[in-house]
Amino acid sequence: MFKQSSLSLRLLGILWGILVLSLVWPCWRMHTDVHDQIVRDAQAGAVSDLNLVQWLLKRHELFSGLPQVQTWITGISESRGFRITYLDDRGKVLADSQFSLEEISQLGEFGTRPEILQARKGETGITLRLSTLTQREHIFVARQFEGHGALPSGILRLAVPFWQTNRALDALNQGLKTSVLLAFLGMIPAVLIWRREVRKPLETVLETTRRIAAGAEAHVLRFSSDHELQGLADAVNHLARQIKERFRILREEKEQLEAVFEGMQEGVMVLDSRGRIRRINRSLSAIATRAPITIGRQPMEVLMSYEIQEACERLLASRAEETTQRVNLQVELERERIFDVNIVKLREPGKGPVLIIVFHDISEIKRLEKVRQDFVANVSHELRTPLTSIKGYVETLSADPAFAGEPAASFLRTILKNTNHMVMIVDDLLKLARLEAREQPGESSCVNALEALGEAWRSCEPMAGPKGVRLENRLSPEGVFVRGDMDRLVQVFRNLMENGVKYSPEGDVITVSCEEGDTVCTFSVQDNGVGIPSQYQQRVFERFYRVERHRDRESGSTGLGLAICRHIILNFGGQLWLRSPNPGDFKGSTFFFTLPRVIPAPGHADSDWEQNAGTKPLLHG
Repeated sequence: MFKQSSLSLRLLGILWGILVLSLVWPCWRMHTDVHDQIVRDAQAGAVSDLNLVQWLLKRHELFSGLPQVQTWITGISESRGFRITYLDDRGKVLADSQFSLEEISQLGEFGTRPEILQARKGETGITLRLSTLTQREHIFVARQFEGHGALPSGILRLAVPFWQTNRALDALNQGLKTSVLLAFLGMIPAVLIWRREVRKPLETVLETTRRIAAGAEAHVLRFSSDHELQGLADAVNHLARQIKERFRILREEKEQLEAVFEGMQEGVMVLDSRGRIRRINRSLSAIATRAPITIGRQPMEVLMSYEIQEACERLLASRAEETTQRVNLQVELERERIFDVNIVKLREPGKGPVLIIVFHDISEIKRLEKVRQDFVANVSHELRTPLTSIKGYVETLSADPAFAGEPAASFLRTILKNTNHMVMIVDDLLKLARLEAREQPGESSCVNALEALGEAWRSCEPMAGPKGVRLENRLSPEGVFVRGDMDRLVQVFRNLMENGVKYSPEGDVITVSCEEGDTVCTFSVQDNGVGIPSQYQQRVFERFYRVERHRDRESGSTGLGLAICRHIILNFGGQLWLRSPNPGDFKGSTFFFTLPRVIPAPGHADSDWEQNAGTKPLLHG
């Protein structure tokens, strides 16, 4: 129910506030200004009367004594209507128009009166105060006066009545107060009349807005064109139309989203903030065949996957401030049924987090990858035997004097060169196939990257020596210990440095650095070669991809080195990436890769590295 009483009180308060600003304040200011002006005019009149009495006193014939002075001032006082007092310099009353000479002796001294104190300083003393004798308000003015005949030097004082003027001002003030009070009281019936006129229309508007908020069909509000609430009624009608249209759009969008959600080939599961299933689509029902999916259960209960359950719990427990967090993993829910699972954490405003899990079936992709890997491995393995035979026969023929002359020797050198190149390709393909299949020789261990770098550089020296390319080692002399495999890490350093030697100008430097973090070590291999254009940088880690194919053929490259490096680093839980050109330059490339850091036990020493370091030390920059 519309609270008309509170609205009436507020309206009454507003009107009274307007009344205070428009009537009370001007009346109070007028009263104050009139009062101040009347006081100033009365004080000026009192000073004028004082001047007149002083002038008459000076022009009077010499007085014979105080009785004559008393008679004179009494006559002036009766004709002018104010009191005249004459005092000596000490403030003792010598003559007073209001008292006889016998009574004057009992008045005492007026030396402490404010106007007398001002007059003693040579000023004209003026005060508005209550008279001590009459208890009525007067304007007192006083000034020093020189002696005149029997009248000694002293102070002439006038007391002009002011209480009659105050009485008139009080009457004016009372009239203003009465007018304001009547105006205040007059507002009450006006508010009551307004309340009666607007109560029913406001209740109608309120009921309509409630129906709109509840989503019910609301009738159109109509008032007369000159009604005060017609503008409000038009706004409410417009709001009702807009909300109805929005509801229609939302309903259509919801239906479309429902159709998309149910028609997706990917399975979708929505979890609430407690990790319970809130909603699923039809595809997920077909994926989860081990147990029926029931709303309110946990993913572990229906999917039988610890990895998914653990990832969901970890995301829900995370306190990170990011609005959106995601986790990607691959799980095998059933035999040979592999799914790529994306888990996204969303934060709803004012609510707890929500998890959205999307299941994409990649079983066929994985099967085809396995077929490809098996094919490459089998073909590479089968090619090794004939290539070895070809290489052996070519080398045998090359050693035969019968084929020492041209063009047979040239043909044999070409066959041997291409055979060696094919052997390299087959060997790299077999390495890549094993890496892709994660056929690691045993578990990873603590490896000194400084030793691996030394071994790799010794393999690169035959290629770097003729070009005068040097290695600048910026690894810690104490060694950098990471989690990995020595042979694999040597291969990564060798492949990256061989690329740097190939494309670096003569006399250049290849710089190897390492930044040791708390949990990972970030290695970098930098050269100052021609660099890699930005449009090719995303593809250099693909197998057989070459930026400059003619130069790779001349150098004997297989195009698999960077792909092998990438798989080695990924198998050890690291990452490999490229930056080209180098910072502050227009050429050069820097390859970065990360490996888990290991803190070796006290007393750990690598005897093999110490023995080898004595024969061929690495330069430290």
